[in-house]
Amino acid sequence: SDALWLLSHEVPAAKRAEAARELREFHERFNALMNDGQEAAANALVNPLSAYREFPKPAEDSHLCELNQPGCLARISAELPAVQGELDKFAGAIAAANELLRYDGVRWNRTPGVYQTLPAYNMHRSIVYSHLAWRFVNGETLPALAATCDDIAAWRRLGSDNDMLIGSMVGAAYVRQDLGLMAEMLSELPADTPLQPNCQAALATTRDNELDLCPAMRSEFRMLESSLYEWKRSGESERRWERWSVHTVDNEHL
Repeated sequence: SDALWLLSHEVPAAKRAEAARELREFHERFNALMNDGQEAAANALVNPLSAYREFPKPAEDSHLCELNQPGCLARISAELPAVQGELDKFAGAIAAANELLRYDGVRWNRTPGVYQTLPAYNMHRSIVYSHLAWRFVNGETLPALAATCDDIAAWRRLGSDNDMLIGSMVGAAYVRQDLGLMAEMLSELPADTPLQPNCQAALATTRDNELDLCPAMRSEFRMLESSLYEWKRSGESERRWERWSVHTVDNEHL
């Protein structure tokens, strides 16, 4: 969980536990001040991650793959030198993102509420995704395929053993993206190419716990409960809540 919250910044290994603790205290303090109506004091707090270098992000004209779009291998092949140059700049970000793959689950470790902060899940996704494709195009065909399977297995774990609804949704989305890339890789290989053992495990039948959203929905309920309490405390009308809930259902769930 700490690794996820620190994903956006280059925090030395020796400092990660301290930085994660300070960041957790910062988030809790921010939420407490906002809930108490002290918005100016909350916004004056200094995020402890500002003491560390933020990882660079891809430029708008990046040659990296677009998520949820087919043709990633073809895009990388057409721009191989440029892609390699970009990925060299993102080596630290790729390493930080790949650290998540060794975990079995994610815990929020924050008090759910209307002012809650979300971890930077999508911070490096297009970079990691493009790096897998680049390895395949650059001649590491089977290792790249194996690494894609590791990514699938990891996000199946992280998405299912998760107490955040957004975490479950992100896990499912990343698995879907990886499966599309894996299909592209397999289409470039001989039909009789055997799948590595880790790919067999990554594609195993869905387990019961992968369908269990109870922990995530419990946090979601606590967040909504806090939101209603905050609106009531601040004098917001019930009508605003009705408008907000109807808008959410109509535009996001139908």
